[in-house]
Amino acid sequence: MRLIRRLSRVSVLATALFSSAAIAQQRPTAKDFSALETYVDSIRRQAEIPGMAVLIVRDDSVLFMKGFGVRELGKPAPVDAQTLFAIGSNSKSFTSAVIGMLVDEGKMRWDAPIVTYLPGFQLQDPYVSRNVTIRDALTHRTGLSRHDALWTNGMYDRTEIIRRLRFAPMEGEFRGSFLYNNMMFLTAGTAAGAAAGTTWDALVQQRIFAPLGMTSSSTSAMALTKGGDVAAPHQRVDGVVKKVPVLNADPVAPAGSIVSNLQDMSHWIRMQLANGQYGGKRLISAASLTEIRKPQNIIGDSPSEGITAYGFGWVIQEYSGHRIVWHNGGVDGFLSEQRLIPDQKVGWVILTNSFSHNVDPDVSNHIADMFLGAPPVRERVAAAGGGGAAGRGGRGGAADAGPNPDAKASLPLAQYAGTYSDSLYGDMIVTLSGEALTVKYANVAPATLTHWQYDTFRINWGTEIRPTSLATFALDARGVPTLLNVAGLATFKRVVVRRVPAPASP
Repeated sequence: MRLIRRLSRVSVLATALFSSAAIAQQRPTAKDFSALETYVDSIRRQAEIPGMAVLIVRDDSVLFMKGFGVRELGKPAPVDAQTLFAIGSNSKSFTSAVIGMLVDEGKMRWDAPIVTYLPGFQLQDPYVSRNVTIRDALTHRTGLSRHDALWTNGMYDRTEIIRRLRFAPMEGEFRGSFLYNNMMFLTAGTAAGAAAGTTWDALVQQRIFAPLGMTSSSTSAMALTKGGDVAAPHQRVDGVVKKVPVLNADPVAPAGSIVSNLQDMSHWIRMQLANGQYGGKRLISAASLTEIRKPQNIIGDSPSEGITAYGFGWVIQEYSGHRIVWHNGGVDGFLSEQRLIPDQKVGWVILTNSFSHNVDPDVSNHIADMFLGAPPVRERVAAAGGGGAAGRGGRGGAADAGPNPDAKASLPLAQYAGTYSDSLYGDMIVTLSGEALTVKYANVAPATLTHWQYDTFRINWGTEIRPTSLATFALDARGVPTLLNVAGLATFKRVVVRRVPAPASP
């Protein structure tokens, strides 16, 4: 799941700077919503997004809820308020919410070490292992880099992913950096399940979905494969928008597996705007929501954008003098966004069944201007391109530069065959099949290795989302391949099978 930082005319200030008097709220008219409807459909068509859905809530009322386009290219079924989409990293705000509920009950503490709830938890650094807290995990300040290929290949379940984090290099400063990490949200959500004596999925279902009446929502991304009123994922492949497979995000569920629709998300936004209450009942304390939605870690600071801060599964920024609390979520074929203007009691959700666009910020700014009375921003459609693979280890394409045609392989192909292993990612098995090398990794179908140059080969993974990677063998002084470096993934060490001599005959 990807956090994409895109806001125009924004800056973020520390919490204390948000205390200035609120600007009077605009009251959008029917004409404003009619213009919004025309604008959204126009920008959707320009960006070649098959389907899109937009929700706007003010106070406890739904002001706008409409689907645009189709659920799947080439099929007539329209997107409506019940159409299910993957919301990706917007799932993180659900994880922080259930943890906040457990904090309210004294079952968890924001600053308790993770080992309090998961005694076997380890990272590579022993000090960090003992001291990393729930707060650290929810604010991306552990110093652990992404390593998303650990879950995107579908090889490991949640327990095994968390166990393997002890082998992941610590690339940032503990509590001194911002390194977006889906697997630490997985860890925090799993810790919540352990603290409550259940699972993260059950917590979200029982504490959020059920009391909010989110009857269509699921904690499993694979709900999108079961038919019904569901959106199909799409991405731009070789310049053409196409349907792509549903990505199974369940192995890292607390970070981004939730599937929902506008109807259900309207209840979620109403609860957020009511500061934790819904239907006359309190689900989460105002104190916990305040902690969740306040700046906890600095993402970045620049003269053009100001400071961007992260809370617990929310980004905090300022827009036209108001604090905006927001997040987006991108998985293969889907991109979503949710935003709140707490002092105006306004919130909205945008769902799309394409990852190959950059229109959500434009639509969000348009909506914000309807309520804040700010001058309209220049409408734009960013150049379409880029896929769900960006920002995920091991899912990028090979280099565009061509190979040296005279740079031959050092060895006969058979000598490259073998099992190459990494403690974090597992085994990559290279075999000679006929006159070509193939590689088997995780649950991905065997891929062909085509010679590129020298001891570098191109791995043709055979999918549109994950096209190719470059893999380079390293030879020792004897000319024996000992390492296999797969670009964007890891360096795998060859497993040497030592033969034990048979005992001598008596």
